[in-house]
Amino acid sequence: MTTIYTSDGTPIAEYVPPPLTASERLLTVREASHRLSLPAQTIYDAIKRGDIEARHYGRRVLIPSAALATFGQARTVRASPVPLRQQEPDVRRTGKRPYVRHG
Repeated sequence: MTTIYTSDGTPIAEYVPPPLTASERLLTVREASHRLSLPAQTIYDAIKRGDIEARHYGRRVLIPSAALATFGQARTVRASPVPLRQQEPDVRRTGKRPYVRHG
């Protein structure tokens, strides 16, 4: 429970975070970074952008495991079915003629 105060110190409201379900586990940022194999700063940045739901308890930042799974699925990169190849630059876009090797 967190109490919200006015600038003169008078309490105006109390905030109670929603209760956790029994199956929901909270992870620290360090645990989340290990699970996703990402630096901790990337996790903090994703929380700040709103990509990962997090709960703040004092100075601690805890992430529900379900929110982490959702973020991990959104980051999945799919392989291209056709191999990529280096293409010659388009003269119209670059304004330069492509290099042609003679000989």
